[in-house]
Amino acid sequence: MQTLNDYEIIEKLGSGSYGDVMLAKQKESGLLVAIKTLEKRLLIKEKKQYQVFIEKEVLTQVKHPGLINLIASFQSSSQIYLVLEFVEGGDFANFLKINKNISQQNIVFYSAEIVSILEQLHSNGIAHRDVKPENIMVANNLHIKMIDFGTANFFDERGLNESVRDKLNELREISQQDERFMDEIDQYQQKHKATFVGTAEYVSPELLEDDICGPQSDLWALGCIIYKMFTGTTPFCDQTEYLVFQKVRACQYQNSNKIPQDAMDLISKLLVRDPLSRLGGGLPSINYLYQDSKNTYRELKSHPFF
Repeated sequence: MQTLNDYEIIEKLGSGSYGDVMLAKQKESGLLVAIKTLEKRLLIKEKKQYQVFIEKEVLTQVKHPGLINLIASFQSSSQIYLVLEFVEGGDFANFLKINKNISQQNIVFYSAEIVSILEQLHSNGIAHRDVKPENIMVANNLHIKMIDFGTANFFDERGLNESVRDKLNELREISQQDERFMDEIDQYQQKHKATFVGTAEYVSPELLEDDICGPQSDLWALGCIIYKMFTGTTPFCDQTEYLVFQKVRACQYQNSNKIPQDAMDLISKLLVRDPLSRLGGGLPSINYLYQDSKNTYRELKSHPFF
């Protein structure tokens, strides 16, 4: 069993709601890694054990070149540690800021890579639920990797083994019990929402109206990202979060002369209010899900844009 003593901490890369992300070096191999630390006290207080378990299970069960690799996990009396592959190139949001005039060929390339990642996740019954440029890393070889599965969810558990399903049910029960901390949680959520402007521009109508965020919400976010790659801004961008949400609810966005016709057609078929009507919204047929659907990733990947 590994411990933190097996790693040399180099520097802090960033901070999250429940801990820090540290750049470290594996003492035995010299491998550079990113260690995500999570404070147990905060996870228990805010009933997030369920999400940590899901993040670990997603990265353990699903393998794809476009997913961050989980190298190891261990814990101390006060912390949970996830040892992740270190991606040196920075996030996609920063990449787009630097490369303001990205070519259509590269936009198609990165769009196809995101589609490939989402197809793999969705075919395994997993919705990411927070797809945005800040949660996509660009490696030195210019390929992308999706990160941060802290809000992911298993929308279909048929592919999970019994022990994993039992653990998920146990953690769900814990998250639903004991209301002692609800006031504190509400305060946290309000604070979190107030600083969540980046994600607000990628949020789907069903999340705003019904508090539902399934795999089709990832396809909505894909449409927003493609729009941003062509124009430099998101389709529902506005001065305040409230105005952004109003535009999202109304599915109100402008066609842009910066976007070619085939790309605009794809965007218009992803930014659809009805989740099941989005292109690919019947979800994938890689493994076993939705084999009879006529609106799968096959149709999405066959769009002329690609």
